Amino acid sequence: MLLITGPLFVAMAFETRFATRLAAFEKLFPSEELSLRNAASRTDGYWPFVARKEEPPMAFTYGEFPLSFFSVVLDRACAAAGRDRTARSELSFLDIGSGTGRLVLWAAVTHKWKAARGIEVLPGLHRAACKKLEAALDMRHELELRTIPEFIEGSWDDASILPWAEVDVSFAYTTAFPHGEDAVLHDLTSALAARLRRGCIVCTTDYRLGTGFELVDSLEGDNEGVGGRSVAYVYRKTCEGATAAEVLAEQLAASKQQVDLLTLRVAALEAELQQSAAEVAELRAERDELRKTLELDEASDASDLRALKEWASESGYL
Repeated sequence: MLLITGPLFVAMAFETRFATRLAAFEKLFPSEELSLRNAASRTDGYWPFVARKEEPPMAFTYGEFPLSFFSVVLDRACAAAGRDRTARSELSFLDIGSGTGRLVLWAAVTHKWKAARGIEVLPGLHRAACKKLEAALDMRHELELRTIPEFIEGSWDDASILPWAEVDVSFAYTTAFPHGEDAVLHDLTSALAARLRRGCIVCTTDYRLGTGFELVDSLEGDNEGVGGRSVAYVYRKTCEGATAAEVLAEQLAASKQQVDLLTLRVAALEAELQQSAAEVAELRAERDELRKTLELDEASDASDLRALKEWASESGYL
């Protein structure tokens, strides 16, 4: 009798557990279209920077996390949240940096959630995710779609972009996220510490969260995207984060900044309008002057013609 253990056993168990849905999901996200999905990220996250001769941010690097490893990480995260791998209808899930929506849709296909959301900063990838959602709804019975997800365009650094305090379990494929020399995701830590509720479960890959988050689990898994193995970290948020007043103050500050930008834009447009009005007045004056000159020329020509006719008549030519 052959005893199968290790990564091969995990992969076989995953494929057995989700065989039907995996086959349908492959139609939604064909493996051969990975290059197209990667190209969608380059539209906003690569070429604009290259055109300006700037280094594209690593955070905009597109990658697809393995579904089998993701499912195991999500199981462990939900266990840390006090739910087993099937009882998730009272939990809200968030994928930070959701790309084309692949992991959010897989979470929605495999389990019933209170809410399943994805947030993505690159407009091209967000549009691709919305198209995938439309396709998933068309094949919802084949996929056995259990939750209708929501995709949001914006940054995880924006307090007003989504109801952060309602998130129970979040995941971020952070292998390409900016981090310090200590392998800590300082920017992400600061943003999530202020936004998420205390007790929320946060999963990262290959790099860790900092102060305000307690490591409750970690696991390794195959990840072809990095050419080998990745480590997933499961954290529980232990700090209180921003108060309601602080969140409101931040939202007001962001709104004020938008108002200031709009005010500057309006002033610029008004200046352009005044300049255009002055140019129009100048062109009208030039037109009127040309009309007067033309009228004088026409009058002179008419007078010359009359004189010529009179001379011809007097001279007997007419």
